[in-house]
Amino acid sequence: MKTRICICILTGVLFAIHSSWASSHERIIKERAYLQTDKNTYLAGELLWTKMYITDPEGIPVSFSKTGYIEVLDTQSAVLQAKIDLTDGTGEGCLEIPATLPTGYYRLVAYTRNMRNEGEEIYFNKLINVINTFKTDEEIAVVNDTILQDNSFRIPENTIMVSPEKQIFHVRSAGKIELQGLPENIHSMAISIAGKDLIIPEGTTHINHWKQQLGSLPVTTYSGKYVPEYEGHIVSGKAINLQDGTSSIPEKITPLLGFVGDQLRIFGGHCNENGEVTFVTKRIGGMPELVTTALSPSNNRYRIDIESPYSTHSEKELPGVQLNEAWKEQLLQRSVGLQVLYSYMADSLSQMEKTDSYFQWQPDWSYLLDEYTRFTTMEEVVIEFVIGLRFRRINNKRILSVLTEDRTGFTIGNSLVLLDGIPITDHELIFNYNPLLIRQIEVYKGKFVFGGQLVDGIASFKTYNLDYPGLTLDNSTQFFDYEGTLAKRTFHAPSYPGNHPGNRIPDYRHTLLWQPEVQTGGQRTVSIPFTTSDIQGNFNVVVEGMTKDGKPIYGMASFEVN
Repeated sequence: MKTRICICILTGVLFAIHSSWASSHERIIKERAYLQTDKNTYLAGELLWTKMYITDPEGIPVSFSKTGYIEVLDTQSAVLQAKIDLTDGTGEGCLEIPATLPTGYYRLVAYTRNMRNEGEEIYFNKLINVINTFKTDEEIAVVNDTILQDNSFRIPENTIMVSPEKQIFHVRSAGKIELQGLPENIHSMAISIAGKDLIIPEGTTHINHWKQQLGSLPVTTYSGKYVPEYEGHIVSGKAINLQDGTSSIPEKITPLLGFVGDQLRIFGGHCNENGEVTFVTKRIGGMPELVTTALSPSNNRYRIDIESPYSTHSEKELPGVQLNEAWKEQLLQRSVGLQVLYSYMADSLSQMEKTDSYFQWQPDWSYLLDEYTRFTTMEEVVIEFVIGLRFRRINNKRILSVLTEDRTGFTIGNSLVLLDGIPITDHELIFNYNPLLIRQIEVYKGKFVFGGQLVDGIASFKTYNLDYPGLTLDNSTQFFDYEGTLAKRTFHAPSYPGNHPGNRIPDYRHTLLWQPEVQTGGQRTVSIPFTTSDIQGNFNVVVEGMTKDGKPIYGMASFEVN
């Protein structure tokens, strides 16, 4: 008989390993972060493309943490937050800047959970500028100087040669960027092509500057409070005893966490004597809502409250924004172009890459109920055509049982029942649920382990819109708006072969290319294709990356589109 283990390492083991690190400082792995963006100045409503690099304190790439955190902050509070998956010490993401965000400077902060053990002094920080062209009543300093860029900003020296195919391109034309002098031992490298920044915020840094500044970061003490996420994103919470409202847990409970959706994502957790709950998750990209519950060996009921995974930040004063009156026409055209872009290309701009499912096993039976006679009770549905399920009565309670793996009988109450990914501990709810709201039933026979919790078979019910209509649960089941890691968004760039203008759909891309992982195949010279849009003006090409031994890779060039 096979047992499918859905989490490779138990949370208790993870804590034991971390305890040994915390007691031996020479064995602690410390991390630093660098964040590359496609540009420095954004309009409210634009996309911010970014890539994170994780290194040790000397700038050597490390592959340890599996989740990175990115926040856009005003003076203190977060206006935008995201989690990204890290693979081999790098990760990519795309953040949508809210259209309601006021004009101003904002702090872009990046860190890992492991870095929280040293404090925010070692987090990556840089300023970006957001201009809101939708708000006309903002009080913004406007001056008539022709140059407002920070004069203290120094363009770093190129470590590679970046050469556009030509210096002047037509709109809607195809071109190439040639990268020369590439090192053979590249760890990771990204390229962006975007319209020239109107403002370069003070404190803007490139990877060369960041590497030079690593040695000047403050010496910190490693607290050991936060378990590093070297298996996957850790969701933390607190178990509350509903009998007395305290975190006193007199028995061993099994916390369960599920993500609402069509894919099966269930994670068992660990609860200590103080009621602190920890779930180690994997492959939760793009999941918007989670639900928690707890299995108890007694009749006691508990709820699990989820805590924010993000760091707290000290208040910092930000400089005021000054806009040049000469930019008015340019900003107006760019704002109109942004609105037109979303009007005509919204579907293309929101395409996400398909990711592997966390739960890899296929159901033993799957039923699309619209292909069968529709019954008005769930009992009739199960009896008439769902082979692998049976409702049984045990101790005056209905239990949904799954056919055993050897098909000799049905389970006796240890089956996992899900509705749109929500764990249902009281099977009476499924028995009384309206089957006309169910689109599909999937049944998995056999034994499964979720973070140490053994279940005997799985029954998954899915509604038409995956929004669990009419489901009423008690307060031991908690729902949270909790974004998983960012799903990878596909960068959209129309093709104009042979410099042909193509179709009549307007193309007002301000960022012409974002390629977060440039594959060189070990070659010292590579060519990167791109296409221009309907926007005219000056564009910057920026290449950033690092070698396996921690040397920065940087190259910049510019060209014009008319």
